[in-house]
Amino acid sequence: MSAVGSVACVIGSSKIKWAYCTKARQGRTEDTKCVLVLAARTAITRLITELTQRRCNHARQTVHNLRVCASVGSGLGWRHGAGYRVHMIDNDCTIHATAQILFPELVNIYGARIGAGTRVGPFCEIQRDCVLGQDVNFQHHSYTATGTKIGDRVFVGPGVGFINDVYPSTMGPTHRHAPIVKDDVSIGAEAVIFPVTVGQGAIVGAGSVVTKDVPPWTVVVGSPARIVRTFSGHDERHAYLHGKVLDARRADHQFNDSHSMP
Repeated sequence: MSAVGSVACVIGSSKIKWAYCTKARQGRTEDTKCVLVLAARTAITRLITELTQRRCNHARQTVHNLRVCASVGSGLGWRHGAGYRVHMIDNDCTIHATAQILFPELVNIYGARIGAGTRVGPFCEIQRDCVLGQDVNFQHHSYTATGTKIGDRVFVGPGVGFINDVYPSTMGPTHRHAPIVKDDVSIGAEAVIFPVTVGQGAIVGAGSVVTKDVPPWTVVVGSPARIVRTFSGHDERHAYLHGKVLDARRADHQFNDSHSMP
């Protein structure tokens, strides 16, 4: 008779407990080894499955908390761990029912008012006391400093910054005055708007730095921005933009025709 030590894996609530027992067998040592190997493999598989399931459940719960708590109606974002909170859309925001916050978990909005039909893209920050009017297209990575006022039917391109402090400093007094953007304005990507007033129907070129008030129905470009064109009103502005779109389409067709395969 030979004594063979067998190992059984017992899965506890959070760790593996090893229980040793002694089994006596005659002439069946190899069979016993096979049984032991199979038992060990089964126990390890059970352990991996349990740990994987715990991780999946934790990840699933975290994603659920993000989606639910970061929604517009939830207020203060989501909590992960004791005392740790990420603010995304604050309680005191006034957001119209038809406004669209495309990725509520990827924006910071504090105490702002957002009008009907407005669309806010991801990675934006809209600070306190800001106003976005109706049917505003507020593109991704844009930023509005406290108190910025944006009118109706305004297009704000990607990465636009609205600044309320001309002489920022970590020491000493500051003088803050928020920008004001009137209705029907179009602002190109990466433009910077200082504490000025952008008049109705104005067009601000991409990358422009606007340091002075922009008259209504004008086109400004450059750094600092300067007037390059003036419209008589909405109809002329619309015809100008429509003509630019048609010119761009013709240029695309000509390019494609000249580079098409024979």
